[in-house]
Amino acid sequence: MTPISHGGGAHLDTNHPKAAIPAGTPQYYGAYPGPMAPSTSTWAIASLMCSLAGWFLVPVLGSVLGVIFGHIALGEIKRSDGRLEGRGMAIAGLIIGYAMLAFAVCVIAVAIAVIANGVGNPSFPTQ
Repeated sequence: MTPISHGGGAHLDTNHPKAAIPAGTPQYYGAYPGPMAPSTSTWAIASLMCSLAGWFLVPVLGSVLGVIFGHIALGEIKRSDGRLEGRGMAIAGLIIGYAMLAFAVCVIAVAIAVIANGVGNPSFPTQ
């Protein structure tokens, strides 16, 4: 460390390039940032998006994917020890997906019943 005198007395120039840090002096690197905030599971997001797409864009395929992704998301969130969030989103994807699949089964059952009832009926319009 270089002593510099400005008339009143000497002091250490800490900005000098050759200023050495004395041995045993603790070095501080800043405050600990703390734990990271949990992130949302990508599978949960995919579950909700696919289930919604199952109602509006790709009727059965989107719902099937939404249900599969929802179950994957719930397992991933459970194993993450709090590092992942999105349980509610995954459950919403599962509910919407299963509701669409149930609706599709009902529509198919009604269509089969109508066709089966009408095939042997002479008043069934064939044109």
